[in-house]
Amino acid sequence: MAEYPGYLKLRAWLGGRATTAATLLTALGLLVLLVPAVLVLGYKLLLAWVYERPEGPVADNGAVDVGK
Repeated sequence: MAEYPGYLKLRAWLGGRATTAATLLTALGLLVLLVPAVLVLGYKLLLAWVYERPEGPVADNGAVDVGK
């Protein structure tokens, strides 16, 4: 309900394309919810993967970083 005025403006801006406006607003809503979650969880999962590996952190070229 809170998005309805924005939906009406977007629909008018898109020349009356109701389905396109609804699709764009849905995609925007999903991005607003999912991007922060993926960034936080992805960062934590990446750290866990890097520092829990038996050989430790690995350099970009694949060499094991022994300078800990």
